[in-house]
Amino acid sequence: MLTELVRDHFLGALYGVAVGDALGSPHEGQPGSVLRMKYGETPMHFVPDPRRGLRPGQWNDDTAQLLALIESYNVCRDFEGLDAAARLVDWWKTNPRGPSELTRRVLRIFQHDLDFWSDAAIGVWYESAGTEAGDGGLVRTLVPAMFHFGDIHKMVERTIDVCRLTHRDPRAIEASLVLNFVLVQLLHRRFAPNLPEQALTFLEATRRTRVWQANVLNVDRAILERHTNYSPYPTYFEAPNDTFEALKRLPKARYEDLRTTGRVADTMATGLWCALHARTFEEAVHRAVMLGGKTDTQAALAGALAGARFGFARIPREWSAGVVDSARLMALGDVMITRAMVSEERDFQEGRREPQRRPPPVV
Repeated sequence: MLTELVRDHFLGALYGVAVGDALGSPHEGQPGSVLRMKYGETPMHFVPDPRRGLRPGQWNDDTAQLLALIESYNVCRDFEGLDAAARLVDWWKTNPRGPSELTRRVLRIFQHDLDFWSDAAIGVWYESAGTEAGDGGLVRTLVPAMFHFGDIHKMVERTIDVCRLTHRDPRAIEASLVLNFVLVQLLHRRFAPNLPEQALTFLEATRRTRVWQANVLNVDRAILERHTNYSPYPTYFEAPNDTFEALKRLPKARYEDLRTTGRVADTMATGLWCALHARTFEEAVHRAVMLGGKTDTQAALAGALAGARFGFARIPREWSAGVVDSARLMALGDVMITRAMVSEERDFQEGRREPQRRPPPVV
């Protein structure tokens, strides 16, 4: 049965994304040293983003993609690739500002012919010689952790599905899985200082599963090698353990050690560190923004995890009420939570898995 405590942490994660995105977007691309000199420890407020034409409190592409996936889940009761791709195309037609170039290329293919929704990302990745491991899909792929919070195995399968809509590099999928593993633990109010170490164990176990071998590593290295690597970044086969290395650095990492490159492993680590080391929701988001660089995505991820950790009630009222489309966020969140609980109960009744009266165990 849905309790107010469960609802509080779910809504905390959802609002955390939108608030972090809205706070970070106006500062994207600015150096952290400049931001820290300008703002210091001063409490943050919503400000406009003239570059993108966003008013104070208006979130950007990260939250828009997340909401498109939530709407798809709410209607389909699960992940349906064609419906999700169509909703991303509808959003893309509004001429948004902010999506990464990789996401743009994939969405252009969707817009031209949705029949290619399942193959577009792999084609774009091959053309990049396997170097495209950006963070543009990280926020959107939080949805499976919210919807399948009671079934860790289903969460893994759907995280892979949602990430592969636009980001096919295994490093992007791994980073999404790590964030979703941590989000599930926080939704079950299982915060622990060693969550990065738990996530590392979880990822090592996931790499040994059939779903991983069949759906993530089924890439054609020969096709990748036909394309010349013009990128300064390494290909997947040159740096297959980026996510592992980033997680191993986290326990001893200091704030000044965090990287803001826009590469998926670095953004994942930044969001995790800020959320897990914070004493309040405000501190998590503030630190993510003050690092500079990909401030919108960093703050959205830190906001999601910190919101799940501390709960909606501990997000400052100025932010939760002042974020654009707050009523829509509340309505979508409530429907999603109800759908998730119904889906879990249906699985119990149909015998597809044993009832988990306790939160799913750490893998």
